[in-house]
Amino acid sequence: MLSEADYKLLRDTVKSGEAVLDLVDRLAEKIIDRVDPEIAAEALARSGIRVPREEARWYIARLIASWLIEAGDYWGLIRLRKHSSGKGGEG
Repeated sequence: MLSEADYKLLRDTVKSGEAVLDLVDRLAEKIIDRVDPEIAAEALARSGIRVPREEARWYIARLIASWLIEAGDYWGLIRLRKHSSGKGGEG
């Protein structure tokens, strides 16, 4: 579950115009210490993804960071810019 502290972290971390993938990485660096490597590896293994514990830890931290960004956009705490793929879609 995301907490008020997580949303504060998002607001404090986001930079105007920053690429979402860069923001995911920066947030994951701040979230990683909260992720237990053994539990992360087991959770991924149950989903059929077998990776070393430290890699699983980063995977879960990036997943949580992505959820936090999505929630922040949904609740209006941040605004994600929508980009056109340039393949005939709306801009």
